[in-house]
Amino acid sequence: MTLLKVYNAATSTWCEIPCAGQAIDASNIGYTPNNLPDWAGAADPGDVDDALDQIKAKCPYILERNTTGAEIVSSNTETSLVSFTIPANTLGTTRMARFLAWGKYTNNTGSNRTMNLVMKLGSTTLYKDGVVNVPTSTLPRAWRCMFDVVSMGATNAQEASGWMGLSQTGASVGEGDFDTPFAFGPMVSDSATVVEDTTGALVLDMRTQHNQNNAALSISFDYAHLEIV
Repeated sequence: MTLLKVYNAATSTWCEIPCAGQAIDASNIGYTPNNLPDWAGAADPGDVDDALDQIKAKCPYILERNTTGAEIVSSNTETSLVSFTIPANTLGTTRMARFLAWGKYTNNTGSNRTMNLVMKLGSTTLYKDGVVNVPTSTLPRAWRCMFDVVSMGATNAQEASGWMGLSQTGASVGEGDFDTPFAFGPMVSDSATVVEDTTGALVLDMRTQHNQNNAALSISFDYAHLEIV
């Protein structure tokens, strides 16, 4: 037997309603908020499903995670390192997608090398730049990237900002050098050119490119996620 438990705020007690042989449909459970003026939703939701939808629209949540990882090696073509699909209508007119990823970069080619970073939303390149003269080393370097894409008052107007850091080598435990970064900098898109339509699904894509096809030149990510804020 299924029991539906209902809390009575006036008496501070729980009431159990038996529902023999029946599933409980949350969309058909009506209620009146205990203090209507405190409800911050668009309207009195009237049922649990609507209330949860309104809460979701205001709270940040992780849309997707990737713990599988990937590596780009022996290639000098621009290649997707990690990407996430933002479902249609997720960003609306004011919400933001926050991308976070980290991993390792290794240049063991015997010479300084360059790596390009490209961030794309749909078919639009939000940001592109390169880190140059990365010294050769047998040790990997740590990198970390955070990148935000926000709707600027409309479903077809966005702006993006973020940062990426690439470490020196030489940690006592782990990879990187806490004392001195090799490269660190903020990134901002040109808002006038970002007009992707978020009423359809869009891919947010982190892409990289080595300046040489070499088995001793690689970049990998260990973890990434996309958060909706």
